[in-house]
Amino acid sequence: MNVKRWTLTIFACALIVALLGGYKYLQIRKAITFAESFPETSVAVESVVAAYSDVQGYIETTGEIVAPQLLELRNEVAGRIETVNFVSGQRVEKGANLLQLDVAEERARLQAAKARAELARIELKRAEKLRIQRSISEEAVDTARSQYAVAKADIAALNAQIRKKTLRAPFDAMAGIHSLEPGQILQANTLISNLVGLQDYLWVDFYLPFERNEVTVGDRLQLGLRGQPEVHIDGEVIASESVISAASRSIRLRGKIPDHQALKHNASVDIKLPARKLRAVRLPANAVRRDTVGEFVYVLLSDSEGALRAYRRPVQLAGVESGVAMIKSGVDPGDRVATIGAFKLRENMLVKPHLADNPAESHDSGASTQRVQP
Repeated sequence: MNVKRWTLTIFACALIVALLGGYKYLQIRKAITFAESFPETSVAVESVVAAYSDVQGYIETTGEIVAPQLLELRNEVAGRIETVNFVSGQRVEKGANLLQLDVAEERARLQAAKARAELARIELKRAEKLRIQRSISEEAVDTARSQYAVAKADIAALNAQIRKKTLRAPFDAMAGIHSLEPGQILQANTLISNLVGLQDYLWVDFYLPFERNEVTVGDRLQLGLRGQPEVHIDGEVIASESVISAASRSIRLRGKIPDHQALKHNASVDIKLPARKLRAVRLPANAVRRDTVGEFVYVLLSDSEGALRAYRRPVQLAGVESGVAMIKSGVDPGDRVATIGAFKLRENMLVKPHLADNPAESHDSGASTQRVQP
């Protein structure tokens, strides 16, 4: 009796579950049918047809300003400062006495040496007269001549010592900052000041990877100032190092630019140099998207029903200049590429494109930039 009741109960529960499941299934099918009755969501974007273009390539790197004449003025010998004859940050003339160390002792010794030299000269003259009269030997004359030469050498040595304690400007220059005062004791090889020459030009040194070095002596370069994007200075490559750096496998080059008040020795600057012409696909820069994987574009292709859909395609950039991207690989001529509105696209998304003016057709040439890390 209990078995019959339990059987009926289980059957009733199973029937209820089946009825509810069937009802829910019909609801879902109805919802799916209702959703399918609406058209697929599409995105409106602008597009261009990719085309080849010959462009002038550029290389961008960083460089360092080098003063053609730069000197760390140091004292060769120790001594006490007698006078300081230049002011920090002011111009000094070639040959000007910048710093005088105490030479009182050397001057006194110089006077004594001059007196000894005069006496030796007189004795030599007397010996030569006596030799003519055959009153002394030739050896005595040689001795007098030697003593006179030694006396003159002592004078030259003391003059050299005085010159070492007199620091003069080797060229017209701007002096650096110093904190020297008369009476101060200086050890040998103490930095007195930096002297920067007053040439009307500067050098700029920079490095390029040897395997990518397309720059030769005589090429033009353009220098940009950091923090002053409106300033551009034109120059010329004047020298290339004869060896490659063993540490970085790069080659050092030097450019020459006109002097500029905003540039100082050791200043870091941006450099732009011409590279070889490139044959690349030209697209608007807004067609190129970026994520953690790299750069990519959305190419618009027709599906089996003739509708256009967006497909992601990785690309390799040759550079970007003035709102135009140059594509080395990833896009072929004739491909239709999404531009404005491409940020809304996803893989296989339906697209309603508007064909924009093709930059590859409206411009025959352009410029691309290759950034080079030194």
